[in-house]
Amino acid sequence: MISQSDSLNHYRTTFKGEMTNLDVVDAKILHHKGYIDQSLRKGFEILASNIQLSAIDSFHTYQILAYNLDALSNYPLALEYAEYAIHTVDRAFEKNEKFQNSKWIASYYIKVGKFQEAIDYKKQGIGISKDTLTILKLYNDIGFIYYQDNQLDSAIHYYKKIVEYDIDTERFSGIIGLAMGNIGAVYMSKKDYKTALRYLKIDAELNWNRDLTSYYNALNSQSECYYFLEDYKSSIKTLDGLKKFKSNDFKKIGSHSVLKTYKLYMDSYAKLNQSALSLEYMNKYFNLKDSISLDKLTYESLYKEVLNYKLSNIQKDLEVSNTKIELIEAKKQRVNFSTYLLIIFILLILVIIIAYFNRQRRNSQIQRLNTELMVLEIANKKKDLNNVASNLSFIRKFIDEALEKIKNIQKATPENIKSEIISLSHEFKRFKNSDENLAVLQTDFEKTNSQFFSKLEKQFPELTQNERELCGMLLLKLSTKDIASFRNVTPNAVKKARQRLRKKLPLSEKESITKFLENLK
Repeated sequence: MISQSDSLNHYRTTFKGEMTNLDVVDAKILHHKGYIDQSLRKGFEILASNIQLSAIDSFHTYQILAYNLDALSNYPLALEYAEYAIHTVDRAFEKNEKFQNSKWIASYYIKVGKFQEAIDYKKQGIGISKDTLTILKLYNDIGFIYYQDNQLDSAIHYYKKIVEYDIDTERFSGIIGLAMGNIGAVYMSKKDYKTALRYLKIDAELNWNRDLTSYYNALNSQSECYYFLEDYKSSIKTLDGLKKFKSNDFKKIGSHSVLKTYKLYMDSYAKLNQSALSLEYMNKYFNLKDSISLDKLTYESLYKEVLNYKLSNIQKDLEVSNTKIELIEAKKQRVNFSTYLLIIFILLILVIIIAYFNRQRRNSQIQRLNTELMVLEIANKKKDLNNVASNLSFIRKFIDEALEKIKNIQKATPENIKSEIISLSHEFKRFKNSDENLAVLQTDFEKTNSQFFSKLEKQFPELTQNERELCGMLLLKLSTKDIASFRNVTPNAVKKARQRLRKKLPLSEKESITKFLENLK
């Protein structure tokens, strides 16, 4: 098995370039191999050593520190070291190389909200570069930065520079299509959906056989424009164009784009009163949303927290190391080696204990606040759910009355038919107003139970979707009658479902299922 030392020696020969300091080379290799904390430590050690570095070695040292701090999401400090790196560019590189080695700093300015500084760096490249595609990409980047800064007219201006550039349309259709799609997105932000549609259609036309993801997103955005223009049939027709995609294509497109498609289908069919199709896509929407695991987000959050903790330890270690040097030089005749080690050990123990208790106290405060917020949220949403459950009972009653009126119309004499039909029309208008609360229920039910469902699915993966929804309703302490109304089943069916649920949960005979679920959350 090759050791890390052997691996570094191997890469030094291929990665060194014009760098002369092997510690700088090692810091760069460690970063590219994914050892963020070790690379960061190496970079700080280089700076703390006060070694005289060449301009190029200085540039790469500051740059690698910026890269590592960016990976830890410490953007302000990453920008600080990135600026140190850029200040060394003037004495390290030629004019064209200066831009190539400084354009990456724009992303750091964006992350800390300094959009104008990012734009200025991008504009430098337009004057330096002679490659057409590079210039077009810089126009697109500048447009996107203006879009992020909510300067929409300036964003459109730079996107249109791409379209108006004197180039071979066929050769550069990809970047032109991207610009068209971005212009469409800006007009959507301005709520000018008709203009947005015009640009999005061009985007789709240019990318249909070139860029699968861009084409898919262009159709999604077209459908969204039709929806806001209240042309629901065109919205659905546009989405139907996505059905030709194969299941393997969705992996490239991404779950969130497909999720948006299902949502547009669900809402458009609901607006057309096609409840069955709306319900079908609502199920697809929620099933896909449930399948998008929160574990990745949780892992990334924990990973960054651990790396930040390591960064803190690295900085503290460096402080301790500097203290060690000062103590040795000032008192090396009076302090023996064992006493020094004991001091260092005690300091490290104190740092660990303080960090541990601070983290425990912070976690306790966060948990208490989350619990209080959950209690308030559940109380509010339970009230909403009860109101909508009552509304569902009203809807069923309305259907029975409507059927009875239809029978009366069939039996009525010709002179009474008109009055019966007018009466039935009024009833349908009243029903239409009450039906709007169903969409409120869907949204509130998801918000109320999202965290609970995630924990429930993790501990009891064998539960079905219906059983997880039943757990959510029981958590809200809805009665059997309310649950039956909400799910459009009989109370007896709800009781049987509860019995099946009890068998799948680790409950004793006398233990309350509601109490168990409250303890679980």
